[in-house]
Amino acid sequence: MIDTTATTGSKAKRIELEKEHEFRFEVDYDNTLTIKLLEGTAECFGTELAQLTNYTFGGATKAAIFTWHGCTLELTGNSHYYIANETPMITYLNINQAIEEQRQQAITNSTIGPRVMLVGPTDSGKTTLSKTFLSYSARKGHNPIYVDLDIGQGSITVPGMLSAVSIAQPIPIGQDEFSTVPPLVYFYCHVSPSENVKLYKLQISNLAKDINLKVEKNEKARASGLIINTCGWVDGLGYELLLYSIDTLGADVVLVMDHERLYSDLTQYYSYNPNVRVAKLVKSGGVVTRDPTFRRKSRMTRIREYFYGVASDLCPHSLIVDFKDVIIYKVGGAVDQIRLMEIVPSSEIVHSLLGVAHTKSPETILNSNLAGFLYVTEVNFEKQKITFLAPSPGPLPSKYLILGSLKWLE
Repeated sequence: MIDTTATTGSKAKRIELEKEHEFRFEVDYDNTLTIKLLEGTAECFGTELAQLTNYTFGGATKAAIFTWHGCTLELTGNSHYYIANETPMITYLNINQAIEEQRQQAITNSTIGPRVMLVGPTDSGKTTLSKTFLSYSARKGHNPIYVDLDIGQGSITVPGMLSAVSIAQPIPIGQDEFSTVPPLVYFYCHVSPSENVKLYKLQISNLAKDINLKVEKNEKARASGLIINTCGWVDGLGYELLLYSIDTLGADVVLVMDHERLYSDLTQYYSYNPNVRVAKLVKSGGVVTRDPTFRRKSRMTRIREYFYGVASDLCPHSLIVDFKDVIIYKVGGAVDQIRLMEIVPSSEIVHSLLGVAHTKSPETILNSNLAGFLYVTEVNFEKQKITFLAPSPGPLPSKYLILGSLKWLE
């Protein structure tokens, strides 16, 4: 049930939230909204708000503030919002408690902690709930690993990559920076797994190997487990990729968001395996459908934030290199092939995003964690030089660069 709906203005406005109510808001691309908690307690995707602290949300933000006991908020800026008194937060809290109990058993018995995978169609709330579970676990002092297989948006790094990162603190409010720890990032550089299914599976396998090596050496990480976010492709080949992801990453808790048939299929498929539990969850009423235009703009925003920062507080550097000083590869072939081809720099790669492979050998490019990304701003064939936008100054960590289909018009 929706209690009220309104649009904020330029003047500060107070909002009273009763217990177990949620303030849901959307900020357009050219606007910002600042929220301050004046009284009571509240949280944003599992992270507690500090009183009398300004939290600023930039454009293209859709988020929610929930209170268990009631609170007063002050709003400054422009957004569309409404207040809901019916939310699935109690259900989510109960699921989180079950996950916590599994972690405690892992700590006691020195075993592997819960590996929780969220699955479901696009715009069912998987990323939001992932953030909530991560923040709740960090508040308890755990150190879970967040795995993001949703290449369409990218919540750890730029879109198009498969990545994982260790979480030690609740997710910062109003930011998409999950951790100060460098993430594991594997190259894919398309926005759909259908572009190259074999490459997508290879990078899931590479992530799983790295994660298993980490938890072997780190007892806390082993007991804390994984939170795994997935893409919204759940039919046909997408379903097969879900099964591959569950088995390869060793997920033992699969939470199905808002999809009866997927829940039924997974329940039946894993009925033979008592080690995999499948549960069904309803999506929050605050989850909204994002049209292709919004999703495309969001991807461009994520790429820009990589170079310039969430608050435009970073200063990227222009880097000019000779053709001979870098080797650019492109993954070709059909959906069931992986063929690495060296390409000659040309105007066709302008506005492309390139991954910098952390390797000294071309044979291990795709099996190597990426050191970072470069953006191609100019190719001068006459002078045999390429101009890149780089996130930091200095020499490149590797001469091996990888090209995909992802482009960014700055």
